[in-house]
Amino acid sequence: MQFSTSLYEAKLDEIVANANLLANLRPLAAKHQSLISGSLYSLGEEGVNEASAFNRVMESAKLDIASGLQGLVLQAAGVLEQFLYDIVVRYVSEASAKADHWSANDREHVIQTFILKGAMILTHEPTGTFKGADFDFIQLRRNLAITLSDNSNAKMSGDVFVTRFGTCMPEKIERLFSEIHVPGPFDPALGKHPAVKAYTKDSTPTSSARQVRSELDNLGRLRNRLAHGIGTAGVTHNFTTNTAELVRAFTLGVTDRFVVGS
Repeated sequence: MQFSTSLYEAKLDEIVANANLLANLRPLAAKHQSLISGSLYSLGEEGVNEASAFNRVMESAKLDIASGLQGLVLQAAGVLEQFLYDIVVRYVSEASAKADHWSANDREHVIQTFILKGAMILTHEPTGTFKGADFDFIQLRRNLAITLSDNSNAKMSGDVFVTRFGTCMPEKIERLFSEIHVPGPFDPALGKHPAVKAYTKDSTPTSSARQVRSELDNLGRLRNRLAHGIGTAGVTHNFTTNTAELVRAFTLGVTDRFVVGS
């Protein structure tokens, strides 16, 4: 299956560029704050009041920089979630289209998972959405009917596996890969990928894969705190750019796992 990661890499490049911009704003703001405050103080009592007000604005700007970095970390986590959604939907669609009869291949548990998840999602049809997200219930019913009849035109709905996937915790990613019969993801093969080796700077594939898993776990937990308004001083410029590179390494490292047989 041909799947390009260029869109996700471009988004990660933008996150890194914005993080660099925010990092450069801090020393620039500090420099001009000192110059402008000094000029205002020289104007006497009125200048002192203006200088105090200006300093309060500048301190607020520093907080905005921190908030901006936190927002960029949330964006990086969102890129990972979007990548998993897109590649799984594409893979399941292509894999099911190539199967003459799903019961004739070695992926029976994929069918079972699809039927169970599909049936659960259909219970939300009266509301018109699935957990607040738009969903094509009509197409799902059709695909379920075809799959259950073992029709040669079998086609599964990939979004059944990933709609409202939520925070990309490692254990959820592992379960997703297992459900759709894709190897990995946090095995030595991941650690052997050039992008992952470059990121972890570790020559041992097993430990490299373990590091990526651990850092994705930390990212998932941080993402949940930030999404619920719980800020953290640990989100620095370096952490933000590193997070973008972590997501990049993982997406590149697992893309070639999604192989659709002939």
